[in-house]
Amino acid sequence: YAWESQDRSWERIQEDESGRIRAVGADDPATRRQRRQALIPGIKRGIVRYAVLAIDASESMNDSDMKPSRGIAVLTICEQFVQEFFEQNPIAHLAIVATFRGSATQVAAIGSSPHALCSELSTMAEKASFRGEASLQNLLELSKAILDPVPPYGSKEV
Repeated sequence: YAWESQDRSWERIQEDESGRIRAVGADDPATRRQRRQALIPGIKRGIVRYAVLAIDASESMNDSDMKPSRGIAVLTICEQFVQEFFEQNPIAHLAIVATFRGSATQVAAIGSSPHALCSELSTMAEKASFRGEASLQNLLELSKAILDPVPPYGSKEV
């Protein structure tokens, strides 16, 4: 019969120390909320940014639709990016990786000196040796290897 399966919700009502009436038990909204919060992992934000700047140094960068060439234009913009990146993130760390000839090479080690990184970019611009094909997979694998030792309080970006 229907009355035998009655859940008797009035028996789960109790008065707390402040005089408020609340439901106690498995259906208690506060209990459900606490259980739900325990299942949701907390969001962690990195204090220090660790980033890898990826540059395409393949043969297609020799095209001169921009003067003097795409590659030189990209390296000039990368120098500006490095300066602005460290102005906005003074305690950040940045590495530079280039991809050409189907592989990836670390141009500059991870560091926090914009002058050292810009000098590496200037050296790369002076050589202007863009050749072969780009390899996104090798670039990402090298970036991962560079960012693997980053401490847990840092955020990783490519």
